[in-house]
Amino acid sequence: MKWPRSLTFIRHGESVFNANKIKKLQNPLYQQFEKQVKEELDNATTTDWPSDSLKSLARQVMPLAKVPYSDYKIPLTEEGFNQAKVSGNQLKKRIPLPDIVYVSPYLRTRQTFEALIGGWKELKNSRMVLEERIREQERGLSNLYDDPKLYTVFHPDQGLLFKQEGPYITVS
Repeated sequence: MKWPRSLTFIRHGESVFNANKIKKLQNPLYQQFEKQVKEELDNATTTDWPSDSLKSLARQVMPLAKVPYSDYKIPLTEEGFNQAKVSGNQLKKRIPLPDIVYVSPYLRTRQTFEALIGGWKELKNSRMVLEERIREQERGLSNLYDDPKLYTVFHPDQGLLFKQEGPYITVS
């Protein structure tokens, strides 16, 4: 097996999920929710977490976090396409044309590769392989909430587990 002389890793451009997260984080109601989650979880025991007021607040902010796509089908934003095209243009000046490109099967990563070609036309001559093992961490049921903090409020034992495990498992 011939080993490559170099590897280049590229993350996808801005996705609808990323753009929604930025908008959500700027919302005063969501900021209040984040603050209350932190305060309550920092002081939580198995019997007092979460408070009824936090659960009510979580129900109010839930629509702010919802993205109408499964993780697999989240598309790029227009800005994400532009970012990838600019990246392709810059990469062609910095690295040799790759023989092979491995791409996650997620929609946003496939779209990123196509947009990279928009900035680096010769990249379409490289072999592209969809690789199922390239993907983000599986988050189980928390994907249903599109927000880990909401998940911990509606599944209190998970919040306590995150608290116990420390910064390795974050609620962000």
